[in-house]
Amino acid sequence: MDLKIGDLVQCRENHYNQGLGLVGKIGMVAELRKKDLRILFDANNQEIWLSKQGVNRIVLPPTDSPTLLDRLSWLIHQVDAGECELEITESRNYQLVLVCGELSLEKIHEIRDYVGRLLVRLTIVPRGMSRLGLQVIFRAGPGGSALKPPGSRLLK
Repeated sequence: MDLKIGDLVQCRENHYNQGLGLVGKIGMVAELRKKDLRILFDANNQEIWLSKQGVNRIVLPPTDSPTLLDRLSWLIHQVDAGECELEITESRNYQLVLVCGELSLEKIHEIRDYVGRLLVRLTIVPRGMSRLGLQVIFRAGPGGSALKPPGSRLLK
């Protein structure tokens, strides 16, 4: 199975599901290694390392209110990120750092428009010789809804 950063997965191993409290939980691939991957389950640093053979990739049906993981996955795929980190800041905002190769002005505008009025800060910083770090800080939004789906408008 060819997994990428931002793919949504579920653990398929029963002993891990029950032992780690992962039954029915959907995670996002946050980092890839040769045989293992780091899976993020929520923004409170619940993440684990599992083997690639221990997970199933899933595709969620479209909804009117996508989850935080759906939205993070969209952002990750937009910039073709090779790494990602997600934290909650002291002011209770989400801080997403995506490491990627290059960013066009068009992509930055798409991300800004996607996050909309919940955007707190968008910063681009060098990460090594040929990579960029895109830091997106955004508010969780009303009712836990973090971002608007592409092509939709937030209500005022």
